[in-house]
Amino acid sequence: MKIDKKTAALIVSIILLMISNVYWISLDSIEKEPEKILVRFAYQHGFHYGQQIIMDHLDLVEKWSNGTAVAEYMILKGGTAQNEAFAAKSLEFGSMGAPPAIKGVSQGIGIKIFASMGCKQTMIWTWRDDITSLADIKSSDLVNVQALNGVHQISLIKALTDLGRTVEEVNEVSAFYSHPDAYQLMEQREIDVVFASPPYNAIYNADENYHCIGDDSSIWGVPLPGSVLVGRTDFVEEHPDIAAAVFMAWLEATNWINSHPEEASEIIGEVYGYDMDKVWDQWQDAYLTFNPTFGLLALQDYVEVMYDVAIIDSKPLEEDLLFAHARGMLGH
Repeated sequence: MKIDKKTAALIVSIILLMISNVYWISLDSIEKEPEKILVRFAYQHGFHYGQQIIMDHLDLVEKWSNGTAVAEYMILKGGTAQNEAFAAKSLEFGSMGAPPAIKGVSQGIGIKIFASMGCKQTMIWTWRDDITSLADIKSSDLVNVQALNGVHQISLIKALTDLGRTVEEVNEVSAFYSHPDAYQLMEQREIDVVFASPPYNAIYNADENYHCIGDDSSIWGVPLPGSVLVGRTDFVEEHPDIAAAVFMAWLEATNWINSHPEEASEIIGEVYGYDMDKVWDQWQDAYLTFNPTFGLLALQDYVEVMYDVAIIDSKPLEEDLLFAHARGMLGH
């Protein structure tokens, strides 16, 4: 049968349409790859924030989430700045001191404590022979506590109010300098006492002109968490599988640091731009403890002091402060 040109063109058009439909149907039938979940982390400066750096270095969140999560890490200094990021939902996890974490919980920004980072031992140093304990501090003395409403100032408040001083009297002797500036002022004898963290404890200890008059454990009766990992509650509730992966990544990073301390010091030190010839010695001088539950039992003591001096206007309970898995680690 002879087909005219018009009919042939019509048949070709139908065939092309059928091929096109089959192509698009086949594309629709292909299972789409699930979208990866972005998990944003923030940490600050110091060896004791090392777990996040190791998690990044070893791709541990990606490992424990079977590739369904992509982790991004950034340095964001200060608990206040991280709390603002949590409130804006531009951060899923962050590392900060316990006081700003408690303050964020009290303010209702939607965060809880995920785990402890461990301990960076705080020690109290002076060059003054007439000061042998915090009880010897007079109104004319200056005590450096680094940050307003930070862990050192809250420790000083607790120590001196336990001795019968008022909060106003504590504020009168409080000074707020960075650790390097405080060291220079101590050398110049312009401040009298410092609350110091690693590596400055080793520096003061090596100098016979300084002596230690206490530490945070002597003030509180229990060890304090150096810093804590905080999570955004709505993210954890919406993505429990990713939260579980983060927790496992955190535990593996902690164990890895404890098993490979010298290598960990080099990896972490390189991120911060530390002197690589000195980084291992500095790490050893820091006397760090990496433990996911370290100091968490002291959180309610923090709450009581912060509430009593009006840093917070409510007293969050343990279930308000800690995610369920963190309470489980404590056996609660």
